[in-house]
Amino acid sequence: MNQHGTWYDDVLPADRLDGLAGDPAGVPCFTALDLPDDEASLIDEKYHDGEAEIYDSYCEIPRYREAESWIVPWLDTAVPAGIVLDVGTGTGRVAAALQRPDRRLIAVDRSVEMLARARARLDPRRSVALRSDARTLPIASGSVDAAVCSGVLHHLPHWPDAVLELARTLRPGGRLVVREPNARYPEHWFAPLENLLERAFRPADRPGPTEESLSPTEYPIDPATLATVARVAGLRRVFEGSAMFLGSLALPDRMPGHRSYYAAANLVDRAVLRLRPHSRGALTLSVWSKVG
Repeated sequence: MNQHGTWYDDVLPADRLDGLAGDPAGVPCFTALDLPDDEASLIDEKYHDGEAEIYDSYCEIPRYREAESWIVPWLDTAVPAGIVLDVGTGTGRVAAALQRPDRRLIAVDRSVEMLARARARLDPRRSVALRSDARTLPIASGSVDAAVCSGVLHHLPHWPDAVLELARTLRPGGRLVVREPNARYPEHWFAPLENLLERAFRPADRPGPTEESLSPTEYPIDPATLATVARVAGLRRVFEGSAMFLGSLALPDRMPGHRSYYAAANLVDRAVLRLRPHSRGALTLSVWSKVG
């Protein structure tokens, strides 16, 4: 064990970290010595630093809020007890939902501003914040029980490297839980209706639709490619499906009944995930187990 004498001593090797930072009474925060400095990574880090202040407001958009209300609990049920990595933790919304007495959390993000907000949500007795890149984690091999990727892989220039790295950190039987934008989502099916409704409910003083903010790096994940990479990494599929199919339809917030539609659509999407999983939703969901 290292000098701190804590639960994460054997998980976070001291020779790969840049020491302890922040308020000693708060959630401990470490920085990885090895942070890739390629241009794409630096640009994406800067973008997320700038987004941190408004990041949680995206979850107040009705279609996202309704979906999050059941998808985050689904993530929670897929995660076992033990030491859990929440990779790409952002402001810590998922990490906060994963907190319980039989888990210890390591909240990982490259953005300093995101981590600062995540730390405010976490229990310092059971959590650690780690500034690191998902492709080069300062985590001991075979030392964690689960890793959660909720909206991080699609921001990485070469996301398969992160899957291989996360598999390395898992103990035999440990789980990788993935929730990412789905490359198989047939967005073009909904586009004509969305455009029609946008025009119909557009205020007279606004000439056209606005676009949501996108990060500089966006690579939706193909479930088949993920499966191939996971097998190479020594992972066995436990579950695969998708969410936000009917619930992905972008209705104008000025349209009467749009909130009721999202409530009903997500009831259907959730039932389908349980009874007959498919791969056409806007989000791909999967659970993998480390073999060996």
